[in-house]
Amino acid sequence: MALFDDERPDESVDEELRFHLEGRVRELMSAGLDRATAEAEVRRRFGDPERIAAECVDYDHQRIRRARRRSRIDALRLDARLAWRGLVRDRGIAAAVVLTLALTIGAVTALFSVTDALLLRPLPYPNDDALVYVWQNDRLTGTTREGAGTADFYDFRARSTSFASMSMFALASGTLAADDRTTFVPIARVQTDLVDVLGVEPILGRSFLAEEAVPGGPEVVLLSESLWRSEFDRDPSVIGRTVTLGGTRMDVVGVLPEGAETLLGTVGVWVPLRITAAEATRNPHFVTVVGRLRPGVDAAAAQSEMTSIAAQLEAEVPDNANRGAFVEPVADFLRADLRATLWTLFGATLLLLLLGAANVASLLSARATRRDRVTAVHTALGAGPGRTLARGWVEAALVLSVSTLLGIGVAVGGVELLRRRAPAELFGTAVVSLDLRVLVFTVAVAAVLTLTLGSIPIRHALRQDLQRSLGHGAAGRSRSGRGMAVLVSGQAALATVLLVGSLLLGATLRNLLATDLGFDTGETLRATIVLPDARYPRDFADYPDWPEIVEFERRVSAALEEVPGVRSAALMFNHPLDPGFTNSIGIEGRTVPDGVGEIRTRMITPSYFETAGVQVVDGRPMSADLGPTDDGEVVLNRTAARLLFPDGDALGNRIAFWGPTWREIVGIVEDERIDGQRESAPPAFYTSLFHTPPAQNPLLVLVRAQGDPTALGPAIQQTVLDIEPDAAVHDVATMAETVGDRLARERLAGTLLAAFAAIALFLSAIGVHAVLAFSVASRRREIGVRLALGESRGGVRRRVLGRAIALVGSGVALGLVVALAGAGLLEALLFAVDAREPLVYLGAAGLLIVVGLAGAGASAARAAAVEPASSLRSE
Repeated sequence: MALFDDERPDESVDEELRFHLEGRVRELMSAGLDRATAEAEVRRRFGDPERIAAECVDYDHQRIRRARRRSRIDALRLDARLAWRGLVRDRGIAAAVVLTLALTIGAVTALFSVTDALLLRPLPYPNDDALVYVWQNDRLTGTTREGAGTADFYDFRARSTSFASMSMFALASGTLAADDRTTFVPIARVQTDLVDVLGVEPILGRSFLAEEAVPGGPEVVLLSESLWRSEFDRDPSVIGRTVTLGGTRMDVVGVLPEGAETLLGTVGVWVPLRITAAEATRNPHFVTVVGRLRPGVDAAAAQSEMTSIAAQLEAEVPDNANRGAFVEPVADFLRADLRATLWTLFGATLLLLLLGAANVASLLSARATRRDRVTAVHTALGAGPGRTLARGWVEAALVLSVSTLLGIGVAVGGVELLRRRAPAELFGTAVVSLDLRVLVFTVAVAAVLTLTLGSIPIRHALRQDLQRSLGHGAAGRSRSGRGMAVLVSGQAALATVLLVGSLLLGATLRNLLATDLGFDTGETLRATIVLPDARYPRDFADYPDWPEIVEFERRVSAALEEVPGVRSAALMFNHPLDPGFTNSIGIEGRTVPDGVGEIRTRMITPSYFETAGVQVVDGRPMSADLGPTDDGEVVLNRTAARLLFPDGDALGNRIAFWGPTWREIVGIVEDERIDGQRESAPPAFYTSLFHTPPAQNPLLVLVRAQGDPTALGPAIQQTVLDIEPDAAVHDVATMAETVGDRLARERLAGTLLAAFAAIALFLSAIGVHAVLAFSVASRRREIGVRLALGESRGGVRRRVLGRAIALVGSGVALGLVVALAGAGLLEALLFAVDAREPLVYLGAAGLLIVVGLAGAGASAARAAAVEPASSLRSE
């Protein structure tokens, strides 16, 4: 029967059957039968030989397959035992390899999970690529993403043919009272068909009905899943319950799933936006328009049509002068700020993975070379290249399995760290987790590394000279040393690229933090107040005579000044780093200079400048006694005064906004960088909240403390609630924290890249140490001869250190070239630093050289300590 792979069981079976049948025929012939009769009798007794032969062949094949499987399993077990023993014996190298791979695999997995969740996955809407925003833009001011007037929305929907459906929404905030508890809640006021346009289905209850969209219709509300979870403990009986939103009682009719609000932003409740076409207006531009494209229509075609429609409206409606339309895919808008940062970080992790792989390759090359004699013995005893390759892959699989498990643990911690350190808006409603997609990616990375790194032993086995390896193996070691040197130089090059990027982002963060914002962030605390709309009505027919709101503002301002520990207090509609909104203005007796367009409008109480630390450079703040019926006063910032009054005569002149009423310019203040550190201060004017109360929630409090501002949080909250018990006070934070939040993206990118660079430096030091330790070990006889012939131990030490400088220096030179070539990729993330700043590149090079020398120190000392006599005897 067939026992080996090269035998043919069908031929063996035929031969055995012929032998057996012939033997039976001869037995019958010896009993007196002739041959023909004997053969017929044997066939009758035996049966069909062909069928029996086929059954035997099939059984033989099964037996051979079972034997082969057992043989392979036994070989795998043997290889696994040998690999495990080898790793235990070389546990120092094994630990370095596992640590290196765990760090790199963990970093890549964590960043891939974030990149996948935020950039690669579709939005939580069906056919999400068909969803677009339809913005308005203003050619006069150069804006591209402005809201629309409600009348514009109805015209867009009536005249366009590119959209299967179109809707609009406006964001607000309010108070939600339920179960004797009042909380702040972000509100989306939506055209009732918006849920259908988005294509989402309530997970509980129903969506809005058509009759709920008209003025005077039933007061109903949809809850977001997150609010349902946090405030109602996922109670299914919430459907039909009555809650109080902004002082108005509303019935809960449905709960929308997590992610339904992705397109809108942070939203807790959805309520109908009850504005019919007959009631719609061109101003203000407060709604965002969302459309779903028809099948076969792309954003470019829709843009062409909307450009034509905007031109028609501009010709027909005076209020639409200079206004156009901008169609933008929702995914492009939501991911625009993230794309550059995340792809840069993910690219950095791939560089780190390459560096880690190079480091491991150099360590495994050193180990494989050191085991040349063992491999040669196996080869001499009959192990072929396939068996050697299998053993290498088994060993690599063991190492990668442990490394991958540890790497997944690193990734879990990394994702959690990212969630804590990253700005909240970075993740939004996206769920970042190590799901099946991420794990498949991780396993794929580990598989590629296994196949690549596991082939290192076979390359050594195929190259080695058996006799030399069984002797002293100098030639093999020489070739391995050159290969390891190339790997170490490559590591230094990759580390240089990462280090340059880290230093550039570090300089960017330093420059951003050093930027003068125009206001003082020290000892200041802000908080947000949301008033119940029902008790603070805003009837625009009476604007600005809203006594309830103005009275609340005055009472809170005065009460906050009396809180112990408060030096000064103010109210505002936007905090100093909130861009706010813009208005067009007129100047009494002259025209607005060309190109000025709309300017920022800042609504504050007069004590704001003192509280925020904004310097009054000319004139005075608005009067604190100013009321809604008095003549108005405004203050300009430096930029607005320079643009509007280039002759320097701003004080005493008057401007108009929100109608024909003229308001006197009584002061000029220092510019505030309300758009953040990266942008110059825009032109802005300030108007008193006592004279022009805000048209909507919320109000913000700003206090300057006499000591630690965080200690004032509870007192501020209680002061507000003593005046209005149904108000919601939330988002309490220092202005220093607010500035930090604005820099969270840069801080995150800089921190991660710095961590990657630190790991890269560590791996480079290990790589230099490994290659020099291998070099010293393989050249002990040469070093002994040199010492015996009179070379000093210092000379040996310098020779090893010179080798380290040569290895790292060549890699650094290559890395600097690569970093310079790719510098443009980082420019979008930098601020006030040249992507090709020479000091940064020189600093990175110097640091890498120092790290290389540190990695070479132990090897240099070991080389200098070689005893000539013992080294010559050992050889």
